[in-house]
Amino acid sequence: MESMTDKKQRVLIVEDEESFQFVCREILRATERYEVITCASGEEALTHLKTSAFDAIVLDCPPNLGLLTLNALLAADHVLVPCDLSVLALEGVDDLMNTIGQLEMTFGRAPQILGLLHTRVDKRNHKQNAAIRRAVAQRYSGLAMDTEIAVNTSLPTAQLNGTSVFAAAPDSTGARDYSALAAEVRAKVFS
Repeated sequence: MESMTDKKQRVLIVEDEESFQFVCREILRATERYEVITCASGEEALTHLKTSAFDAIVLDCPPNLGLLTLNALLAADHVLVPCDLSVLALEGVDDLMNTIGQLEMTFGRAPQILGLLHTRVDKRNHKQNAAIRRAVAQRYSGLAMDTEIAVNTSLPTAQLNGTSVFAAAPDSTGARDYSALAAEVRAKVFS
């Protein structure tokens, strides 16, 4: 039996937006473990999916509950919920969790919650961080990921420059945080 490190993982990229395409390709160039399959449209991607098997497909959605996000939730097996450590973000998580419950009741299908990811964590805000972490633990016991994404200037700088944090600042806190997240997600999904 092949291990995850022995076999090449397959990644689907839908090339609808130049920035998305560029960032994905930049990340994937950093490793030889991926076979990249590109498609010009969502329809072409769905056709390709029907005839191919993928280890994982990542759907990064905008922070709203619009049609794109709802369709992605219906198509997904797992969902990773980002939540910065603020009251308003926690309310957004509540809305998303309610929507996932509604999808299950309406369609008989909803993704499994992989976890809640604390993002934009400012380590200087001890009291606020602790209060939001407690609220997350009370509402969503056991769902918080071990990994947190700290506030880091390398992340917005890489976005501004149209590159990945791995290419722009591979030794930065942001790159280390996202590498740790990738390992945690891989362990949860593929173990």
